[in-house]
Amino acid sequence: MKTVGTVFPFTAVASRKMIQTVDFKNGKNFVELGGGNGAVTRELLKKMRPDARLIVIELDPKYADSLRKIADKRLTVIQDSAEYLEKIVKQEGMDQVDAVLSTLPLVIFEKGLRNKIMDSVMRVLKQGGYYIQMQFSVMTKKEMKSRFNNMRITFTPFNMPPAFFYIVTKE
Repeated sequence: MKTVGTVFPFTAVASRKMIQTVDFKNGKNFVELGGGNGAVTRELLKKMRPDARLIVIELDPKYADSLRKIADKRLTVIQDSAEYLEKIVKQEGMDQVDAVLSTLPLVIFEKGLRNKIMDSVMRVLKQGGYYIQMQFSVMTKKEMKSRFNNMRITFTPFNMPPAFFYIVTKE
């Protein structure tokens, strides 16, 4: 199965745009799906409180090993599939999380896997929590809108290719 959505690395500028909605003042538990080159991971760690935690779920062993080299005690890198999100969150001692940020290329996943991941995200999110899903196209817009009532889309041209952010608030 293909797990990388682009040959270009995600940029720091796009990462900052992606996380701007997250409530870092009150949030303590965060999950990133598909840590990749670590651009989003590093931006999250810059903004998180000293007592916050970040779990990054990354399937690719090379990316996972690279992410583990980030020296921050708040960071836990799990090499596994995002489809096991609920199990991983529980194993890490979290009941619910404040935000789930994902750069997974959902559009290339088979529909059953996409649904499983999105359903798991909503189950682990606390009330009022955020699910932020980056995509390089709006091909999943209709599907996402049909699943999530409280969703908006933002965009940044400062990435190659340009990135769309689906921002869902759990009601």
